[in-house]
Amino acid sequence: MQFKNKLMFAVLMSGMTNMAYADMTQTSEIDEINAASCMVASQGVYTAAVERQAGSDKKKAKKALDKELRNIKKSFKNKEFVNFVETSWNNGLDIVYNMPVQTTDADKKAFIEQTTQAALISCMDDLQR
Repeated sequence: MQFKNKLMFAVLMSGMTNMAYADMTQTSEIDEINAASCMVASQGVYTAAVERQAGSDKKKAKKALDKELRNIKKSFKNKEFVNFVETSWNNGLDIVYNMPVQTTDADKKAFIEQTTQAALISCMDDLQR
């Protein structure tokens, strides 16, 4: 199940990244860094949304995010970036867990996709300011 979720996230992020930059003829290095940072930040929101729609309690979802965050800390030495990711994931967790669990599998999938996409777009908007 974990592999399936990560694969779904990768496909979703790939599609959203292509959509986000489809009309841009030129991107700067800063835009590319922002996009990559937001993709990592959105990953935590994706994880929280999957856990929420699976019916997991918030404590279990937080534990899953903390495990992924340890991997982020190992991979990225930049403390500012790691703090950004941690803050984004915790904010996303709080938002996702204030929303209801959907009843059908199609609605659950749509919730996960829309939540992840909203997190990516919001992050990009915030970093462009």
